[in-house]
Amino acid sequence: MSKVYVINNMNHSFHKASKYGTIHYVTKGKVPIFKTDVVKNMLRNGLKDFNIKEDYLLLSGPSIMCILATMIVMNGKDPIKVLVFDAKEQDYIVRHLTI
Repeated sequence: MSKVYVINNMNHSFHKASKYGTIHYVTKGKVPIFKTDVVKNMLRNGLKDFNIKEDYLLLSGPSIMCILATMIVMNGKDPIKVLVFDAKEQDYIVRHLTI
């Protein structure tokens, strides 16, 4: 089954994303965004089982974390599936990103 990797859980509701797979929180709460090496290690650890063919990356939290997480999971060949919240529709939409 697919997993939805939520980059950062700041106590928002992500229940609508569960239709894409099991929710997995990569980080929770406040993260030291100015300590980039620390954040990269946290993200690498939380994304180590990310399957580029099956899983989704849900963009949440500080922009730098979204950028780093995307860089970590991209392999340069395959597109990744990213979930972006559409405020107007109040739901997630899928975007396929490639380099």
